[in-house]
Amino acid sequence: MTNTASKISNADRWLNAAGQVAKEAVWAPVAVYTVHHFLGEWFGHEPYVDPVMHFAGGAAVAFLFWRSITIWQRQRGDFAAAKPVLLVFGLAVLVAMAWELMEYLIFVYNGTTKWWTLLNTLRDLALGATGAALLLAWLRRREQGARSAIS
Repeated sequence: MTNTASKISNADRWLNAAGQVAKEAVWAPVAVYTVHHFLGEWFGHEPYVDPVMHFAGGAAVAFLFWRSITIWQRQRGDFAAAKPVLLVFGLAVLVAMAWELMEYLIFVYNGTTKWWTLLNTLRDLALGATGAALLLAWLRRREQGARSAIS
């Protein structure tokens, strides 16, 4: 295969994988964001909606990264059982940190920092990390159960 044909093939595989991720995994964080928006408007963000949505958001982002890796491995023909759990967890926590930074910067921009508290930010980060960790533990256990059933 020529170098140009190889590049086209790789681009096709990448686009196919990106399309699959969009269909199979992007729905989770989009759903959490949408539900958070509407429930926050209807019931207020505190004391119930925000904590539940940060937990669910951590799980949704972890699911997005987990499925992305699974789909990419399938595209490459690599059916390795191991998923980089720590990488997925780290990326989910990074997204939670970016979200909290964005919230703070919006408060600063709007001049409403009196509503921002460090305790709220720490709680949100802990809930996002917990949601990601529990989802990853459940996915790993489910995957190991499926493998042992095949053996």
